[in-house]
Amino acid sequence: MPTIRNDDKVRIDLDLEHGQVISTWGRSIRSEEYRLALWHIHDIIRDNHLVLWLSDTRSMGAILHSDEKWSIDVFMPEIIKLGLRRVAVVRGQDYFTHTATERMVDATSEVASFKVELFADPDEAERWLLKEQEAFA
Repeated sequence: MPTIRNDDKVRIDLDLEHGQVISTWGRSIRSEEYRLALWHIHDIIRDNHLVLWLSDTRSMGAILHSDEKWSIDVFMPEIIKLGLRRVAVVRGQDYFTHTATERMVDATSEVASFKVELFADPDEAERWLLKEQEAFA
């Protein structure tokens, strides 16, 4: 599984066999870094026709309200157009990140054609994605 990016902000792995991108957030990052990283993930999904996304936010830190709103209003409509089928989000224990992630997942679930689920464990999230992928094979 090739690693597309690996720095202190985010690691992005590409699993072409399963049509999946895996983003593992490394720390709290500034708005510009957050948004650029999400656009990078968007482009990877688009360019590789991926259908699954696992986002591990356990180490992400707090998400600013402006970034949460941007994610819902700007980013999600664009990601919805790409044909994703499933998104699994591994949430952290940080209260602010946890609640912001939950709000973004809820907002996405209302408008997206794909399933979005929250998980506490990355292995459980991975199993859910791959099980769902088998249903489409």
